[in-house]
Amino acid sequence: MVRRFIQSDDALVGIIVTILIIGLFLVVTAIIESVYVPQWLEEKEADHMHVVSYQFAQLKHSLDILSVIEQKNAISVYITLGTAEIPIFGSGRTYDYLDILSDECVVEISNDTDSYSFPLGTVAFSSKNSYYVDQSYIYEAGALILSQSDANVLNGKPLFSVTNYTNVTFSIINVSGLEGKKYAGGYGTYSFYMEYLDSDYYSMEDFRFINITTNYKNAWQIFFNSTTLKYSALTYDITDTANGISVEFSASLGNLILKATDISAQIAPGWIE
Repeated sequence: MVRRFIQSDDALVGIIVTILIIGLFLVVTAIIESVYVPQWLEEKEADHMHVVSYQFAQLKHSLDILSVIEQKNAISVYITLGTAEIPIFGSGRTYDYLDILSDECVVEISNDTDSYSFPLGTVAFSSKNSYYVDQSYIYEAGALILSQSDANVLNGKPLFSVTNYTNVTFSIINVSGLEGKKYAGGYGTYSFYMEYLDSDYYSMEDFRFINITTNYKNAWQIFFNSTTLKYSALTYDITDTANGISVEFSASLGNLILKATDISAQIAPGWIE
């Protein structure tokens, strides 16, 4: 009889220990999932944004090269969308978007008698992070822009130079997407192919205005207030408009030479003629 009680007590202790171990495991797992996993995922998403920043810098560099050399060449770069889930926990996968957008930005130059207007296609990356702040990288008219919440900054300047203090050369790039190859969304690394098409030059004497239709006014204001213009002899005022900014030059100016380059682009493996 005593032996039976001892065996029953041993079994009861075993059950209690098992329950405690399971409870402890569940508590530890809950703490990890609620405290540490979000921290890991935020760091993972932040690292991914750094990768995309570098990839878009490479994209801008490639487009600038195609514009400068003016030859029928093609270049490709890789853009990574989304982040992988954390092993074991199976959470944390995110999905991003990459678009080639038509006529998203307009550059207009004018003097007292003439004006030229250039609708331009842009390239835009948009993140859908779970923990780290969402960011967008945009390439428009030769500028590389970082947009975050309601703010945006300039990450890379367009090709713009001032010679003899008042003569301006401004290069803008139009990215046109191939039908059916303008969009990618989800998770994975995608090829972004670019091919030079042609360039046209426009010359304007005594130019007065450069108007930019854009969703990223602050980034363009940063550019026009940069050292490129500050230390030239150009006198100008920047005004916010309903759809962008207007730069009015007040001094007697020389020539503005605007170079407009067309680049064909597509997202996805394989080049389609």
